[in-house]
Amino acid sequence: MSEEKLADFRAKKIGFVFQSYNLITTMTAQENVMMALMCAGVRSQKEMITKSREMLDLVGMKERYHHLPSQLSGGQQQRVAIARALVNNPAIVIADEPTGNLDSKTGKNILDLIFQLRDQLQMTFIIATHDTHVAKLSDRVLKMEDGLLVQETFNDHTKSSEQEGGITPCY
Repeated sequence: MSEEKLADFRAKKIGFVFQSYNLITTMTAQENVMMALMCAGVRSQKEMITKSREMLDLVGMKERYHHLPSQLSGGQQQRVAIARALVNNPAIVIADEPTGNLDSKTGKNILDLIFQLRDQLQMTFIIATHDTHVAKLSDRVLKMEDGLLVQETFNDHTKSSEQEGGITPCY
């Protein structure tokens, strides 16, 4: 696959949530979400505004469309990052330590949101984490050591393999 096709595939089929949020500091919450749409080739301003607001509403950020990242708490910034990851309706969302920079209460709220979105949108989330609590809540756990897969575990609440969606942390 060419670099251009690979970039297009990533932009349209995979959503990314980073531990450090990676929001553009000079852009509002809405503009940060719109950036993912632009990268996926959406050119209609009306469509970008509509879709970005739908996603921000979904993650509980309706009142924060026009706030810069510096005007948001860590949990709010992570919600914007999640909205950005979901706005193109990807098949898979990869989250790198999505609760790593948050206090325990906010982290729990973000995890609850991720599980709710997984069920509501029927998306697969892959979470890289060192937090065993996250692993216990997940459907499937792949444990890695020194770059090698050393253990695979399915938790009791695992959906059948025929159902879409799921949370698979790698720790």
